[in-house]
Amino acid sequence: MPTHRRIPCLLLSAMLATAAAPWGIARAGAPAGWEPGVEGQWGAGPAVWAPDGRALAVTRWDHAALLVVSPQGDHADVISAARGAGYAPVWASGRLLFKEVVWSADGARQHRIVLADPNTGQRWLLDRGERLGDPSISRTGLVVWSHGDVAVVRQMTDGADWPVVRRLPLYGYSNLVVFDAAGERLAFNHPDGSIGVADLEDGEIRWLTGAGAWSHPSWSDGGLLLVRAPGDEFRVLDAADGTELAAVQGTHPRWIAGRPQIVFERVISEAYAVVDSELFLLDLEEDDLWQLTAGHRHERHAAVSPDGGRIVYVDTRSGDLLLAGLGEDGSVGEPTVLLRGEELPWSPPPPSDTKAVVVEMPYMHQLWDTPNDFNGGWSCGPTSCIQTIQKYEMLPDHDITVDSPTSHVSHWGWYVPNEYSFEGHTYDIWGLSPNDVWVQGAHGYICRELGAAYWAYMDTYCDQHGLDSWQAGTSWGSLTAEVDAGYPMYASTTTIGYGHIMVFKGYETDHSLVANDPYGDANGSWGQYDGEGAVYDWPGYNNGHVELGLSQLFGARGPIPDPDPEWEASWSAQDYPAVMVAGQTATAWLEYLNEGTASWDTADTQLGTLAPQDRESAFHDESSWIAAHRPTAVDGAAGEGEVGRFSFTLRAPEVGEETVYAEHWGLVQEGVAWFGPPEGEVWFEITVLPADAATAPVADAGVDRGVIRGTAVQLDGSGSQDPDGEITAWSWQTPAGSLDGEQVEWIAQSIGEHQVTLTVTDDMGLTGEDTVTILVYAADGDEEGCSCSQGARPAAQPWLLCAMAMGLAVRRRRWR
Repeated sequence: MPTHRRIPCLLLSAMLATAAAPWGIARAGAPAGWEPGVEGQWGAGPAVWAPDGRALAVTRWDHAALLVVSPQGDHADVISAARGAGYAPVWASGRLLFKEVVWSADGARQHRIVLADPNTGQRWLLDRGERLGDPSISRTGLVVWSHGDVAVVRQMTDGADWPVVRRLPLYGYSNLVVFDAAGERLAFNHPDGSIGVADLEDGEIRWLTGAGAWSHPSWSDGGLLLVRAPGDEFRVLDAADGTELAAVQGTHPRWIAGRPQIVFERVISEAYAVVDSELFLLDLEEDDLWQLTAGHRHERHAAVSPDGGRIVYVDTRSGDLLLAGLGEDGSVGEPTVLLRGEELPWSPPPPSDTKAVVVEMPYMHQLWDTPNDFNGGWSCGPTSCIQTIQKYEMLPDHDITVDSPTSHVSHWGWYVPNEYSFEGHTYDIWGLSPNDVWVQGAHGYICRELGAAYWAYMDTYCDQHGLDSWQAGTSWGSLTAEVDAGYPMYASTTTIGYGHIMVFKGYETDHSLVANDPYGDANGSWGQYDGEGAVYDWPGYNNGHVELGLSQLFGARGPIPDPDPEWEASWSAQDYPAVMVAGQTATAWLEYLNEGTASWDTADTQLGTLAPQDRESAFHDESSWIAAHRPTAVDGAAGEGEVGRFSFTLRAPEVGEETVYAEHWGLVQEGVAWFGPPEGEVWFEITVLPADAATAPVADAGVDRGVIRGTAVQLDGSGSQDPDGEITAWSWQTPAGSLDGEQVEWIAQSIGEHQVTLTVTDDMGLTGEDTVTILVYAADGDEEGCSCSQGARPAAQPWLLCAMAMGLAVRRRRWR
């Protein structure tokens, strides 16, 4: 029987200081004879009990599949083989509600919310999109998941048609929005890494933490909030005011149903090998900490049954899912195997998506780019620092030929274990490497006597190579600000349970990271030579990749010229109606000069609303706009130095009195960045009048007249007036067709009396009409002319005589 021991909570603070390596040290490496493939990289991951205790939803360690297993171990049904499917499944009246991530053949990624019946295999697709969060359910039957920047609350029904109850703005994309048991409050992780609690009734948000890498909020039955903190810690907070009730070193914490207790694990790893992993139970009511296991297994990912009498966990040596009895005294019985790790379905690593922002930089592997006679298994920190330094080409090449995985030339791997001098500094300090080998160079300076990377020495090492390096906290905003400015960051992380240093060089808007991982890509077989551009998920986010833990980000700026901006623009010209009538439509346009290096395209280079950003415009025209905050994309492709026009329709809103609107605009490369003049510089000021307040324009087509057939008639509408605006269009309807313009010319071809009608349109879309009569007569000798005369016509007023003979009345123009 595994032993257990009770630890008074007074010792919690001491254990925090001794349970892991000291703060500011990250140990990672590979033992002698190591082959790619690391413990914890295969087999089962976290399990979720059904409320009745009759089934378990089980995921792979990397959340790359979802199964249902019976506690008797007599069946295991695959619900989804997609990546991300097992990250946070929810039991909903015997069915499973979860998110999965799928990729098309061209690498496009889509999030889906799926409801599945484990008994029948039937599936319902409830939602799909580019950014969907994992679902949550309350005991009252309310269900929530985020769609973009909004939390969508639905009422669960027996079918799959769940009506929307409420939409709450989250002011940024959150991967996980969770209900408390009563369905009255929502906790979520904000994009800046803070934790917020929103009241469902009034939408008011209280922020419980500052920015950082806080993640995975979960509620106890009593209304306490459990959140994961940076550096493999978790905290228990009072959701009312954010008061911290407990701070504990440990990973994968889970509430025990109906109790103020949390089960979690502590892992000790060295050199990419798990030395020990044990399960613990924190009792908040009794102020006690219990160690549940102390055996030869490496226990992780624990979950206690709803009745509190059973516990499932994973032995990461084999990946097997185990079930054992749990006594009231904290004793854990001998386990049985529910699911063998080797039997779980395998999903291949996801394809590489198009990255939103990526900094170009070189790659170096800590094992395969360092000298053949040196084991670089502990050198993730030195290798990451050299990658970062060589972004700025500070060190000269020192070429060596290395044999693995195939023979190739390494430009900078020699610097990791060998003494060298640079800019007055000599790197001759001895540091421990695998197999009790002591080396100098970057490894000796950074890792020293422990064989683990010291944060302070990484900082100093980069500074001595011409960089400005600093510890930059753990917030998403710190990373995106540096990458947006063209600089990479290196980071101290937890990767599949191991302390590990890597370089962050890019990100995607859904909180995926683009890394240069010196140990390979952990989405596949970690340790292989494939770590350049590895994509991981930021703590607390589920996009189908391996999720990282984060302990510290490091800024590292070097002396490089500012790159020409890819997306930049200046305002050129614009046209819009100054006055509109409610319900009226009008055309407007803006022109911008493309001052960036990227070309604008008619799909993703769009005009957006500002003040505030993505505001719904009052002039939204549903029939033609892309969305309420996106009037249009650029009319035609515009390269660097070219002017792009953005034309669109305005539809004036309904108003009860004269109202002035200021419509602010900006440019956005959709999914990439906003750019162009800053907020507030480009706008339309439009006065909107009530529908019955406008006066129609008065058309003036000119005086009636007579002309000889074949003569050009000058039509002049310049006498038209608009009492409350200006005329914007003139249209003449002549016997020969329609002519547009204030002054036009029409050639009379047919004898007789002709009516020409002028229609004028003002800047409010209102119209007015006037008609002028044109009398056309024959010229002398015109055989087709008037037959009233015999011989020569009188010299005086021939057209009048002809007209009188024809019985036509000549009218004078009425003056207005």
